[in-house]
Amino acid sequence: MYDRLVAFYEHFERSFYDFYATSMRGSLFAGFLTLSSFLISVTAFIVINMKKELYDTDYYRELFGKVANEGDKVYKNLGRLNTLLIVTIILSLSTSVSQLTIGLIPSSFAALICVSLALLTIVALSIVVCALRANLQQIFVCWEKEAEKKRMAKAPAIDLASKQPRP
Repeated sequence: MYDRLVAFYEHFERSFYDFYATSMRGSLFAGFLTLSSFLISVTAFIVINMKKELYDTDYYRELFGKVANEGDKVYKNLGRLNTLLIVTIILSLSTSVSQLTIGLIPSSFAALICVSLALLTIVALSIVVCALRANLQQIFVCWEKEAEKKRMAKAPAIDLASKQPRP
């Protein structure tokens, strides 16, 4: 029984590492290197545009005033988004580099570390996408409120008694 278990483990270790080395390592390296360079290039763009399109609007200031506790900062959520993006960049670079360092060690344990880093980076990227989605939803609400204000400003006032527009 023990011999069979050891034989299974040895076979699994060789086959997992072989699969990782031949099929996954190169793709994980290239994919996460590309992801990190993309995130580096868009991080400043995302943060600056979120600040301009959402956090600097009257709508957000009014909303923030209603829900903020004393001592809260207006740009706190934007700072969190920036931190999430930077952490994801670091994880992505670490995942990419690990494929050519730790991933070259001929061991299933080393391959498992590299694959785990990739999964952790994917989780972090998912969190960033959720945070961006939440910010974009607020931007759309803000744009709708501004459009409603413009429409109301252009609409003629109606006299309710005669149902005729007032001059």
